Amino acid sequence: MLTDHEIVAALVHGGMPQREAQRRLRERDANIKKEVLRSKARRDRIASSALQGLLIHSAAVDAKPSDFAQSAVAHADALIEELDK
Repeated sequence: MLTDHEIVAALVHGGMPQREAQRRLRERDANIKKEVLRSKARRDRIASSALQGLLIHSAAVDAKPSDFAQSAVAHADALIEELDK
């Protein structure tokens, strides 16, 4: 994997001004961060819904809240994997 410095150097070598290359690299990094945050928020929403469903469905079961939370996250991950296929 290339470092940021190597990416900028390659863009400059290809004829792009250095400031433009650095700006584009910052934009790329910002877009990646936004996508990661969106993905995490999506996972949190799905896990929250899964947790609510598990709690309602399992109200009579004697279990720790952490067990429900772990199960909700596992269900959310499985659902996200299916949705993304």
